[in-house]
Amino acid sequence: MAEIEALCNYEGKDFNLKMIRINNDIREQKYEAAATQIDAMIADTTINQQELIGRLKFIARLGYKAEELPEFWFNKCVGYLQYIAYNQTDRDDAFIHQEYAAALEMVLRKLNGKAPIPASLSTEPAYGKKVYNMRPDALKMKPKRKNKMRTLKSILVLGLALSTFTAAEAAKLTFKVTNPNEKVKVILTFSQSGEQKEVAIDAAGNGNIEITGFTPQYVTMQYTRGRRTLYLDPNQDLTLSFDSDNMWRNTTFEGAGAAINTYLGSKELRSLGMPDMKMQEAALIHKGDSLYAVNCQVLEAAKLPADFTAQEKYVCNSIRIIISPNTLCIILILERMTTIFLPKHIMRNWKLLLRSMPVY
Repeated sequence: MAEIEALCNYEGKDFNLKMIRINNDIREQKYEAAATQIDAMIADTTINQQELIGRLKFIARLGYKAEELPEFWFNKCVGYLQYIAYNQTDRDDAFIHQEYAAALEMVLRKLNGKAPIPASLSTEPAYGKKVYNMRPDALKMKPKRKNKMRTLKSILVLGLALSTFTAAEAAKLTFKVTNPNEKVKVILTFSQSGEQKEVAIDAAGNGNIEITGFTPQYVTMQYTRGRRTLYLDPNQDLTLSFDSDNMWRNTTFEGAGAAINTYLGSKELRSLGMPDMKMQEAALIHKGDSLYAVNCQVLEAAKLPADFTAQEKYVCNSIRIIISPNTLCIILILERMTTIFLPKHIMRNWKLLLRSMPVY
């Protein structure tokens, strides 16, 4: 822990240290100490509660050994599940509501009609939402339908506006390939939906596609045996030029999306390599943190749009893995397609750790 605290400051360091202390206390069955820290974080309005909720899901989960837990910690976990179910804003994650319902059923079985329901469940929550409606506060109400008949003119105006909007939201990609392989298509895989698009390349090495209906996001491009990461925006056209045998190493870009994609292929970006995996944990942590700082400088020097810069920093800073029972070893995977092979002295007991710790 002292080695982690001695590292240079980075976004999320204090938050992660608190979570490490909580996990250590739980592992040592110091449940009251862990609960005190968690309650303080829930009450702290400066902490991102959605990020905290993401971590609490792993801590408060009641498994098949829930009946063996001390009554104090069992009740606290039920209370934390209640807080998560009330306040989580991710409407696509319905599993937490199932876990909360299962926890309430466990409470009723334990009481068996012989004791009152715990006060934490029968009184108004002290923090967060007071009503359990599975509706985030930021979600706008569904607009009321107007009863007035629309005129033909308004329909035509709306149709024109929609067609203009759709045209503006189509990204045109143009490919110029040297030494093309006509039997192979360019495959684009979108990170958010997993959807794939295929682009045929003709004998002259030309290909193009217009893509609609997506938000700006990272996309994996694959051609023959090479692949690389792109960033596509529906409002930005992009022309890509490369040799079929060297696409992964050297691709040039033109068009509105050129600056971001040139940055993503920059040779100035650094990443951990296989020789680094022989280091001891402290040295590996230090080098990973140093590489993250270097890559942040490269990102800032590129002077890219603020929204992409913020997203790129988040990506580089959030891909972390807990790999030691006593310390948090931060492996910054600064090259998105890197496959991680961890040395034996670090991967010892990894299965047990994954069961008991959240993955950052």
